[in-house]
Amino acid sequence: MVKKERKLKREQDTAPMSQDPAEAEFPWVTFVQALAFASLFSISLIASDSIRANSRSISISELSQHSSAESCWIAISGSVYDITDYLNEHATLHKYSLLPWCGKDATSGWKNKDDKGQPHTRKASIQLKRYKIGELQ
Repeated sequence: MVKKERKLKREQDTAPMSQDPAEAEFPWVTFVQALAFASLFSISLIASDSIRANSRSISISELSQHSSAESCWIAISGSVYDITDYLNEHATLHKYSLLPWCGKDATSGWKNKDDKGQPHTRKASIQLKRYKIGELQ
């Protein structure tokens, strides 16, 4: 029995190694895999920081203080967004100004785009997430 185990061990030791890192027994972690893992870890840390920043509690009073083109915050469905940097872009793309919504709850305007009874698109929702700064109290 011991002879068979030794023979099997010798055959395994002398077997040619696979060129594919995924098939190699050891080392199984390549530089690229390690780099990919490090990148994912870094991204998760960045994402957790942005999640904490977005969980800030903002009062109606604080929201109302940001009611101008110089500082425009809006609330939509309980979330607060600082859209100051987006005001000019929106004005060039759409005929409706966002200025009347600055410092206010804009949920009704968000759900009734251009007074046509339809909500904003999924693309607009994704874009809006970039401006989130907290939650309304």
